[in-house]
Amino acid sequence: MFWSNGFYARVDPKGKYLRHVVRAENLIESVLPQYLQAWLDGQSGDVKQVAFRLLTTNPRLFVQIVWLLWSMRPEDLPDAANGRACAQLLMRLAQWQPPAPRSLQEHSADVTAWRHGGEEMFQVGGFSFKQDFLQGLLRNLRSPKSRARYNAQKDIRGTDNTFSQNQTLIYAPWILQNREAIRALALQIGESEAIFSLERGGSLVADHIMAHLRRKPVNTKLPKSHRNDQIARFKDAIRSHIGVDTPGRQATISVTETVVGGTSANTILRTIPDLLKSHSQLQIQFLFERHTWHKDDQHVPLFEEMRIAAQASSFDVFPGEHIKVPGHADAHRVSAFLAAARYLLGEDVGYQLAYDGQHAGEPLIVFNQVGQYLRAVHIQPSGGRTAREILIRLVLGVYDDFLESENLL
Repeated sequence: MFWSNGFYARVDPKGKYLRHVVRAENLIESVLPQYLQAWLDGQSGDVKQVAFRLLTTNPRLFVQIVWLLWSMRPEDLPDAANGRACAQLLMRLAQWQPPAPRSLQEHSADVTAWRHGGEEMFQVGGFSFKQDFLQGLLRNLRSPKSRARYNAQKDIRGTDNTFSQNQTLIYAPWILQNREAIRALALQIGESEAIFSLERGGSLVADHIMAHLRRKPVNTKLPKSHRNDQIARFKDAIRSHIGVDTPGRQATISVTETVVGGTSANTILRTIPDLLKSHSQLQIQFLFERHTWHKDDQHVPLFEEMRIAAQASSFDVFPGEHIKVPGHADAHRVSAFLAAARYLLGEDVGYQLAYDGQHAGEPLIVFNQVGQYLRAVHIQPSGGRTAREILIRLVLGVYDDFLESENLL
């Protein structure tokens, strides 16, 4: 553990920050490689105290620093025993500003804030929401009962390909939950030269990951079709990328998909045996973003690796729902990772998944209750942008400053 029980008991005897510490420890132990865990464990008490203070005052910055440490080469990390050099490194990383959101600011959206003063109707942009509806929605969203949360999910999503104003609503806490999940998956990309996905959810995950990467692998998206045809197309696309004439070429690829019940994940996992057999130097990473909002997910790990074995394996998504992984003698060439976002933004919301079309330019409305009043930020795509592009920027962090000014993050 980064912070020993003795250290934690000394700096926080009343357990005020236990929730933050548990999340940080889970992040470190479940996501980071062993060499980086060992480097953190070896830090001096002074450095750990600075890290603890940072975690309790600015947890988002703490996660950003962990992310940046992971992006460094092991040989560039100072000796853990050199407390001064380590402290200087952490201070430098704390001042680092991610370039991607700034470069994406352009004129991609018109962002406006709306505050509800207690009237019966809450006007947000061109939409009107009943206060009673939003209050009831918030009660269900915050409920410990999975059925209540599921009802809130249905109220927001409506009918997939029929646009409604409720679909524009994005509960503010979902943004950071999705960001943490996407970052955890993006950390696994490593040397992958290509990302393969199925439309729609898997391709949105791929686009999210691409937005977080400086080095851009090839991003190949395949349309959904009949399951058997889907598997054939998937294998053909990967074989085409590797090269028909060079089946023995060394290559690492990643495959992205969403996991709600596991059907789509099981479909693409069925490609494993044939691909490994026909491509002796192929390494495959499966990156799954898991939706748990409709389930009792308090015991679902935020991030986990599924161990692929020579024998067929089955992994519980939820009771009665499994991911089934075919066995193969070369299973060591396959890895699979699950990141839980709780609620997958964009999942089954047609206009937020669309690349174009009648409603692709509709807004996103980030909302929550702040104190006694409802607050919302209305983000209207402009300059030819779509809701899909704005959603990706929202998860990336482009609008964080504005959301923070309204206490929505």
